[in-house]
Amino acid sequence: MTIKEILDDFKLKDEPEKKHWKEIQEQTAQQIEARIERLNRCFEEVILPSVREVEKDLQGFGLWHKIHVGQPTSPNTGRQNIQDVAFYFFPEKFQTNYHRQRLVDASYKAFFRPSGDYRKVALIIRFPQRLPQRVEMDEEVHKVEDLVKEQVDSFLERFIKGAVDAYKSDRLLL
Repeated sequence: MTIKEILDDFKLKDEPEKKHWKEIQEQTAQQIEARIERLNRCFEEVILPSVREVEKDLQGFGLWHKIHVGQPTSPNTGRQNIQDVAFYFFPEKFQTNYHRQRLVDASYKAFFRPSGDYRKVALIIRFPQRLPQRVEMDEEVHKVEDLVKEQVDSFLERFIKGAVDAYKSDRLLL
């Protein structure tokens, strides 16, 4: 058997396997894209409307807050999808952005983040504490399809109430 015959035989056996793996990659990419679209719809229809309602209330009271919406571009379709929301809140009134970085560092944070496989959404609250320097966390995880407005509203209410309670206490990190 010559080297050419060995390489030809290897190539014939290798091509079907490469084709099989390419089909699997394409199917996986389609499944991930479908999950990303469901996640985007969840953010647009369930999470962001609740966040915007809370934002209006905070603006009405003149309290400092910041909302960051992460919108990466999908590698497969090139569309921008919402994939995470960060909500910063500090119960003080500020008229300028002078203290902005200090407030971002010391603020109470709520995050809405997807799991690595885009099947679930984690709702995370973080409250800084003074001593010992650590962060108090509260986290709940929901399937994207099961998350409803009432759960998000309850989470945001717990976040704002917890932030106000922490601000009134001596656990402030300043």
